[in-house]
Amino acid sequence: MGGALTLRTQSKHGAVAKSGRAVAASAAPPARGMALACALACALMAAWTFHRLVDYGFSQDDFLGLARAGGLAPRLTGLWRVISHQWFWDVLRATGSSARAGHVAQLIAHASCAALLTWLLARRYRAAAALAGGAFFATHPALFTGVAWLAANGDVGAAFCSLLALAAFESRGRARVLALPAFAAALLCKESALPLPLALLALRVLGPAPRTRVQGAVRDRVWLALCAIAIAAAPLLTLTPAHAGLGGASYAMSPSAVLPNLLSYDGWAVNRWFATVTGFSDAVDRAVFAWGIALNVAWVAGLAVPALRSRGWAGAGLAYAIMLLPVLPLAHHAYHYYLYAALPAAGLLLAIAIDAAVASIPARAALAAAFALAVFCAYDGQRLTERIETAPFALEGLRADPTIDRAMIAANVREALARTPLPAGTKLWFWSPESRAGARAQTGEDGAESYYERNLRAALLDGLAVRVMAPHVTQTRFLMQLDPRAADSAGATCALYRPDGTTRIVTPAELQRAMAAAAKR
Repeated sequence: MGGALTLRTQSKHGAVAKSGRAVAASAAPPARGMALACALACALMAAWTFHRLVDYGFSQDDFLGLARAGGLAPRLTGLWRVISHQWFWDVLRATGSSARAGHVAQLIAHASCAALLTWLLARRYRAAAALAGGAFFATHPALFTGVAWLAANGDVGAAFCSLLALAAFESRGRARVLALPAFAAALLCKESALPLPLALLALRVLGPAPRTRVQGAVRDRVWLALCAIAIAAAPLLTLTPAHAGLGGASYAMSPSAVLPNLLSYDGWAVNRWFATVTGFSDAVDRAVFAWGIALNVAWVAGLAVPALRSRGWAGAGLAYAIMLLPVLPLAHHAYHYYLYAALPAAGLLLAIAIDAAVASIPARAALAAAFALAVFCAYDGQRLTERIETAPFALEGLRADPTIDRAMIAANVREALARTPLPAGTKLWFWSPESRAGARAQTGEDGAESYYERNLRAALLDGLAVRVMAPHVTQTRFLMQLDPRAADSAGATCALYRPDGTTRIVTPAELQRAMAAAAKR
């Protein structure tokens, strides 16, 4: 995850490495000050692109993390995502359970990934190439959900820790051993970091010169230790039925899913532009298959270009594919934010292309052009993320993006709970007359649960979110028909909601009077 670039250094004048192998035809990396400036610029672009997302509340699975931290759901006892799904929420709850604080922390983590990637690129390529590649990653709209949804913090954390592991792995001396705890931390954030040792091997063997023969690379003690960690961790990090509510059988795998998933991810990686993106649904996307095919054709064609090949084109492309391996066979899941693991390698590919393209251009002119490209990526990416965020759904007040939509629904319910004093031990029965009327209008009968009822129930995590937001509520039910007399007999309070989560909490007696008055009209 994020392990898609090489850090091997060369002599200042790019002549011959001590090993005797020729180094890549690239100018000396920029001075440390310039590298840090590029890294800071990409971090700021990342923050600006996604800054609007810090204003939203908790959404869906976020409440499960809060419930674990608060003792309303069983704590994670094993290693599976313990950093992202347990400790993150423990810290958030200990500091006040503020959604805004969580979103700010997640945005800072993403900006840190962008800065670290850019700095690593600048250690090997021209400043112009590092800036362009880092900005491409930092501002990529496919990462929208990864930044907007706190429950996706594992993807961001695993990427950052993997980049730290890469930096240590490609350093010299005793610092290389730091790759081991960094990789372990990445795995404890999310198991999708498992292929990182293979990505590092691809870069070491096929990356920019000086390269290492396969025989030498596989004898590297640090690399062998990384492989040992991955092998030991794999069975401990497998998603099992014990992780209730976190996937289980829904993460079934199928060989037939690999190609359409790959073309979707490849297409999303390339088609990131406001003018060309026509939808943002998380499913296999045949509309971008042509973009995905074009990316693969371009990569294969680039293998025949010496200027690209010498800069690590082959290794970067393989590292990108390797970091996608865990999600390609998933039969039911193709999510944009699953690109987080591999997208740093896409930034590397762009950096390689830019570095080759500006080889004969004065450094200042190249940097100016790269800065213009980076700013455009930030501007265009921010426009597209805003469009994703605000895209309306069929009904007024709802949003097309499920993460944003359900965060808004939960916030509306939370507002109702905050303004209505409820005693300890409250039983809350949810009912939506408006959703029921809509279902009858569509089908001519009450029928099954409508989309809007399912959507609110999902936003409230089958009622667990209500208990998190209002601990004095001990029971929640979601009903398609609500009899006030039955609610009164059960000692329940009624929550009448609209599809957007706007809720009015009333007693059964008040509901009965309102229903009687409505019947007379």
